[in-house]
Amino acid sequence: MRVKRETPMELVAVESTEWLSYIFLAAAAVLFFTVGLHGNTPKAFIPAGVFLAIGAAWFLKTEVTFDNARREAHWKRRRLFWVKSRTVAFDEIQGVVIESMPGPNNQQTYRLTVLTKNGPVPMSDNYSGGRQTCEKLRLRVLEFLKLRA
Repeated sequence: MRVKRETPMELVAVESTEWLSYIFLAAAAVLFFTVGLHGNTPKAFIPAGVFLAIGAAWFLKTEVTFDNARREAHWKRRRLFWVKSRTVAFDEIQGVVIESMPGPNNQQTYRLTVLTKNGPVPMSDNYSGGRQTCEKLRLRVLEFLKLRA
């Protein structure tokens, strides 16, 4: 997750794998076109279908906006076929923590989670490497919210 925009009135953090999705979807389109152009057997469509499925699976974008004017945090999670959103008032936010989870080769992966009075709300669906990156973003969010680290 990275900071997309930061002003005194708003902090916007974004995580997106759309770029990866576009690569796989473009590869699928090329394969479908090539197979269709040359009139190959139906089995030739299998690799194109695999690329299409991977591209669809990686079409993810999460945006968290901390809005000082409204005094609320707004989550927007977008996938290929759906969008979900959630809003939490600043008064409900108690802190921001780093969650960890074992990843490949027993290396830890991390994500930020906002602690609210109603329970934790992950800022992202994905875990990624780089605790220092998460810590820097956590401190920026806490400073923006005027909460203690």
